[in-house]
Amino acid sequence: MDKNTIIGIVLIFLLFLVWVKINAPTEEQLAEMQRVEDSIALAQQQSMDTLMVSEETNQVPTMSNGLQDSLDQLLKQREYGVFAPALDGTSSEQVLENEKVRIVFDTKGGHIKQVKLK
Repeated sequence: MDKNTIIGIVLIFLLFLVWVKINAPTEEQLAEMQRVEDSIALAQQQSMDTLMVSEETNQVPTMSNGLQDSLDQLLKQREYGVFAPALDGTSSEQVLENEKVRIVFDTKGGHIKQVKLK
């Protein structure tokens, strides 16, 4: 190996270290992730406690709608991030048409649903 190869490898390594340092999560992001995980764990613990109490009394377990909705929202937020509100949208069709082609788009996801050549 010559001098230029060694310098190149060292520079690539230094760039990688800088990239890792820049993209590391901040303290606020780590605290937010921990808060979300704690909320999910608390909701799951409450549902398990409800299940255990209902098993002892031989009742059918039920979870309040508010608790179930908040748990669903937390799980969506954790999995999809800023795109979580898009999951609740409604689907409709939009048509793009000219004299040669007719294209039908689905608004949920933005994918092409149908193409018809005239």
